[in-house]
Amino acid sequence: DPGALVEFADDVAVQLRRRLPLRAATLSITAAPEISGEWRMDAAPLFHRETGDFTGYAARLFRPNRPEPEEAGDSAGDAMRQVLHELRTPVNAIQGFAEIIQQQIFGAVPHEYRAHAATIAGDAAMLLAGFDEVDRLVKLESGAMQLEEGTSDFREALSTTVERLDRVLRARNAGFLLGVSGSPFNVAMDRTEAMTLCWRLLATAAGALGPGEEARLDLSGDGETITLVLDVPESLRNAAPDTSRDGQRRRAISAGMFGPRFTFRLVEAEARAAGGSLSCENDRVSLHLPALTSTDADHSSESGT
Repeated sequence: DPGALVEFADDVAVQLRRRLPLRAATLSITAAPEISGEWRMDAAPLFHRETGDFTGYAARLFRPNRPEPEEAGDSAGDAMRQVLHELRTPVNAIQGFAEIIQQQIFGAVPHEYRAHAATIAGDAAMLLAGFDEVDRLVKLESGAMQLEEGTSDFREALSTTVERLDRVLRARNAGFLLGVSGSPFNVAMDRTEAMTLCWRLLATAAGALGPGEEARLDLSGDGETITLVLDVPESLRNAAPDTSRDGQRRRAISAGMFGPRFTFRLVEAEARAAGGSLSCENDRVSLHLPALTSTDADHSSESGT
């Protein structure tokens, strides 16, 4: 066709005239349908070895990446993960500089500044942990992440978590009353995943228990479904989430920095990823997980799933 086959943006044209290298420069081609449209170009200028005269560009053209139709619907999740990436970068830098000061890597530092640096490094670590939780929630809800495969005893994971929390709650005469009935309690989850789920749920409740308050825990299994029912502590009933720093410091135990509602939402996403569900009615939280019988476990191991 007569006329211009290739069109560059003004800034790209300026770089070409100045013989500068190009990286992912935008251009458009008007020619046969198969090659018409928007392109990207990486290009490096070439010069004569003896005279130094410009001889042209060594270039590579490629199409811009375009999401597949099924991926386009997760733009919100992609945007959130990008935001988290941008937030992690400065927080990592702040944490690194604070640790350098606190550890006196570059020289002696007064104790007062070392104490400030240690506090900053701790706060940065809490922020990074919070970013990881948000990232996990986004990935689980969008289906971009699956729980670690494996087999574990959910009763053992729950009992271990209750025992650990009771050691801290004993000073307040608070704790959990665990009742168990039925069987089996094997779940198709890695033990670490099962422990994490139990910790999120119980630590959130433990942090809200008042002095002398006990929360009822009922674990039951009917061969197909494992059900855990937790009585919600009084302070969490009809209460707005307290995500302030003072609110976090008042709690000796905390499952996360974003408050109970966020943590329960993350537990719900983890439960769904394990094939179960989480619901809250009449001041009781109910967790349902599919039971994995010993026969099913052997079969799963043999098939490699």
